[in-house]
Amino acid sequence: MPTPVPQAPVVLRSESAPVPRPASPISESLVILTPPTQVDGEGKATVLEGEVDRLNGELRAAREKIRNMELQVEGLKANVKKAAQALMEA
Repeated sequence: MPTPVPQAPVVLRSESAPVPRPASPISESLVILTPPTQVDGEGKATVLEGEVDRLNGELRAAREKIRNMELQVEGLKANVKKAAQALMEA
């Protein structure tokens, strides 16, 4: 006899749990990375410092977008929990 496979519960959207909408469109949440700059000769340290600043800015923007997505996931989880409770009470 085969072992039963556990299945995730099906949660339907109720009137009290609206469909969540992302804070920003997906296209705005993409991070565009630029290739590193290559320089020979004088001014290399200045160029590298500028590149480090640019990369730090890109990293900061990426972390902000990740945090926004984490907040969206938390909101979705809360809506799922509310919907499941509403279904259990119905």
